[in-house]
Amino acid sequence: MNIEMYDTEKNINTDDISILEKKLDKTFPSQYRVFLLQYNGGYPFPSIFNIQWKDQQWASGYDKGSVSEFYAINSETKSSDLLHRSLTLEGRIPNTTMAIAKAEGGDILLIGTAAHNAGKIYFWALSFETDDAEEADFSNIGFVADDFNQFMKNLYDNEN
Repeated sequence: MNIEMYDTEKNINTDDISILEKKLDKTFPSQYRVFLLQYNGGYPFPSIFNIQWKDQQWASGYDKGSVSEFYAINSETKSSDLLHRSLTLEGRIPNTTMAIAKAEGGDILLIGTAAHNAGKIYFWALSFETDDAEEADFSNIGFVADDFNQFMKNLYDNEN
């Protein structure tokens, strides 16, 4: 299915991405870099994705999510800005990931940035976030896709 993107942000270039990578001390997966260069955030249609959980009994019935908005580089709206959201979530999500999009209900879509999970897409469930005293781990995180392109290709709407 073809994805349509709405309300994308102003165009960026590879220098903008490199600057943000340095600020965050992350290397963005190549497929995600291409997406940022083409769209730089926005609202996708369709937007629904499936979530796979690993032994989390609380996740029963929590098998779908919906992308509300992809974060953008240098957005004038703080809540949509990739740097702002990354700093806000620091210590709350595993340091081998970074936030790339809002999902409905305050949940977040993450992308892997370490060698062992580079490009993998995950769903972070806000309702089951670890306590402040605990180190962020994958206990409230479900698997969505092996890479960004697969994630985008698998998005669907309620009609399907």
